[in-house]
Amino acid sequence: MKKFLYIPLMCLAAAFTSSLHAADIQFGTLSPTTTTANQTVLSYTPPSTEALKTIAIDYFLTSGSSAGGSIGTVAVQLNGVTKFQQIVYAAGITSVGATDSTPGHIVIPLGDGLIFSGTDVIKIVVTPNTLTTQTVNASLFLQ
Repeated sequence: MKKFLYIPLMCLAAAFTSSLHAADIQFGTLSPTTTTANQTVLSYTPPSTEALKTIAIDYFLTSGSSAGGSIGTVAVQLNGVTKFQQIVYAAGITSVGATDSTPGHIVIPLGDGLIFSGTDVIKIVVTPNTLTTQTVNASLFLQ
């Protein structure tokens, strides 16, 4: 005769319960009209109770361009100090009506996340190289 261990479902659920935190997603967008350095796309001061899990940035042309090459630089700053920087290139699109849709899709996964003091400021900034019509979107994913 086989014996089975009976554990009430409520007890089992309680044993595996963890403290869940709601997701916090911050979003910013900028369509630069000058080539001024370090234009702010997104600025956020995360609370000390949340961890920054992922940074996502899209830097793209919003109209077709036959010119390839660098369209600008995007950077992540912490308290005004650059911690990550990437030059974004356009491939150059020559067909009528075409756009270089996402030459700069940057995702920075941060594993279990980074915890900040509650007074730290995270900024996503952009420095366009050209006045070609472009857009920068940035998102911070926290939990």
